[in-house]
Amino acid sequence: KKSAALSQWTVDECLLFSSGVCEFMGVDERDAYFSGTHSGAELDLLIHRGSGKLGIEFKRTVAPKITRSMHVALADLALDELIVVHGGSDSFPMAERIRAVAASRLELDLLRVR
Repeated sequence: KKSAALSQWTVDECLLFSSGVCEFMGVDERDAYFSGTHSGAELDLLIHRGSGKLGIEFKRTVAPKITRSMHVALADLALDELIVVHGGSDSFPMAERIRAVAASRLELDLLRVR
């Protein structure tokens, strides 16, 4: 699937600079990984930050939409925030605790998560 290939490529790219992001966010690289829930929701990247959790989902679109899986991941994984990385040019709030971040602004906008 194109979506899965793009997702893996983006996760790989994210992990390439994750050491710097993890260091900046004060988390160990071993605290960043793929996750799934018992109810079938998957999360491309789960980052543990102290007692908090940040979820990152990669979407091959310029206009991401909230899915049922996102709500399940928020609830089942007790996420503090879910970031949806997309191919558009703008970053914007999607819902409470869900934020869309343009891939081109990923590093800049992730710095705000700190």
